[in-house]
Amino acid sequence: MTDVLTWTIGRRLELANRAELLRKELGELELEVARLEAAEVVFGQWAEATDGGRRPSGIVSPEPEPVAVTVGPGAAGCGWCPIAPRGWGFRP
Repeated sequence: MTDVLTWTIGRRLELANRAELLRKELGELELEVARLEAAEVVFGQWAEATDGGRRPSGIVSPEPEPVAVTVGPGAAGCGWCPIAPRGWGFRP
């Protein structure tokens, strides 16, 4: 009789510990589900605003392409200047 009671108490404690772990895991899963639902809503709004990504939404505008700059002799004041005092400018 004592063996049955000891086994029952031990089994109850094991199951209580397992139930606590499962509750914790369930809470984590519910949190992940809530995050995914929020992501679905945001993505759905984006897809509606951009016609499924086929046209820009205006939410984020792309940066303009940089303009190529060509630098040659005389650019930025680095060349020979005919009106500069003697000793300035280009020296052959």
